[in-house]
Amino acid sequence: MAAFKTVILHIGINKTGSTSIQDALSENAEALRAEADIQYAGNFANHSVPLYTMFSERALSYHANVRRGVTSGERLQALRTELFESYEAVLAEPKAGTLLLSGEDLSLLSEAAVSRLKAWLSPRASEFRVIAYLRHPRPWSSSEAAQRIKGGAILAELEANPPQPWFRRRLEPWLSNFGRGQIAVFDYSSACRRPGGLVGHFAERIGAGPALRTGLAAQPATNIRLSEEAVLLMSRLNEIRPLFTEGGQMSPRRHLRERKVMAEVQGAPFSLSRQALDKVEAESRDDLEWVRDTFGVTLEAEPEPPQPERPIRITEEALESIAILISDLILMQKRPPPPSGS
Repeated sequence: MAAFKTVILHIGINKTGSTSIQDALSENAEALRAEADIQYAGNFANHSVPLYTMFSERALSYHANVRRGVTSGERLQALRTELFESYEAVLAEPKAGTLLLSGEDLSLLSEAAVSRLKAWLSPRASEFRVIAYLRHPRPWSSSEAAQRIKGGAILAELEANPPQPWFRRRLEPWLSNFGRGQIAVFDYSSACRRPGGLVGHFAERIGAGPALRTGLAAQPATNIRLSEEAVLLMSRLNEIRPLFTEGGQMSPRRHLRERKVMAEVQGAPFSLSRQALDKVEAESRDDLEWVRDTFGVTLEAEPEPPQPERPIRITEEALESIAILISDLILMQKRPPPPSGS
């Protein structure tokens, strides 16, 4: 007999509020079990890193593993063994009728990797449900560009080659393994306008009652939109002081707290240039039609902020000095004080 009646797999995609959903689920795990008979699995709010590591053939080059020094097959296998043991312990003692897993990077898995994930879960479940949120390519690309700049990218390079969501490439592996009837796709913008916003919409989709939906939706939103000025500061710092070494490790001349500090810089909302966004939309037309034809979902364009004037009035020298100053101040805070008398 299967341990769970249903397994729900929330696969993102990225930049559609997945972190807000995951934080709400993790913070309200007890209420989910008690009121909706749903078990949010494991010790992770976001299951992207463990599940991608466990099932992807590209796990060795996965950014999270590179940054934590998993650079050999032997180390990867040891990590996989640890992760499987952790999840197996959770799955061996089901505490609800439904198991819920959420990770936006699940939408990056290949068809073979999704097949391995399904084969692992199948003995434990009677049925599956896959949930995905998609966002119109124009706002998605600006949001993804800002995220990549937080991760060390440079704005000029993203303007020349803006990020693409590649909906079909992400969803076809899931269609091949689970079939159309087990996959629900929703428009992110429409969901955000529903009572309770995106988290409330998701809670309703998984069967949470009104009181629980209200509790989940009350969770503060995460990943607030960055300003144009904040993105320019981060990008400039990435140019003159790269975030990572050539081996993919964190540079000793940088600290991740810089991102939190710079993200507080106020200003106009960041957006890629209209030229870059027009390119994204043109290259996404086939994908948009495929989503509409396959799932009956039309992705809504979102209002775009006024186009930024670049370069901004602040001089490049001032921009560079501010970026360096923030970086240096944060690094100084992390260093131990010099010995007395020195």
